[in-house]
Amino acid sequence: MSKFHSDKVYVVNLGQDSEQTFSTKAKALEYCLVNNIQTEIAVFDSKKEYRRWGILCEAELSGEISDLQRQVPYLLVPTQYEEVLITGKRKTRTKKRRVEAPVIYKADFQYQLNDGTLVVEDVKSKATRKLPEYVIKRKLMLHVHGIRLKEII
Repeated sequence: MSKFHSDKVYVVNLGQDSEQTFSTKAKALEYCLVNNIQTEIAVFDSKKEYRRWGILCEAELSGEISDLQRQVPYLLVPTQYEEVLITGKRKTRTKKRRVEAPVIYKADFQYQLNDGTLVVEDVKSKATRKLPEYVIKRKLMLHVHGIRLKEII
């Protein structure tokens, strides 16, 4: 169980709108091996996120929304480089050296409403929505991309 009591959910897609859920990746893999199923195992960070995915899938099937996606990455701060001077025997050259990795926000869900409005959702508990890292990323999404996150609590 995680720090905020939201266990991961592992989902094996069985086709024809059927799926099997597991509490551990090992159990999901074992199920696939025993039943000779070759498919990707979808991972959800919480049961709440998994339930929300089901609701959104139904909304997409009924035509209420379109272009539903999971775990969509957004670049908030690009990789930071510095110029390094390299002196060789014959010539001197400059090289870029990475000093900071990029900051990327992964949205739980993204979809479009029928009027073309883009919606970016994040499923949060009351505790995780207050974490400083999330608050900063939420503010950067608005500042950098002009996207206000829809929080599902």
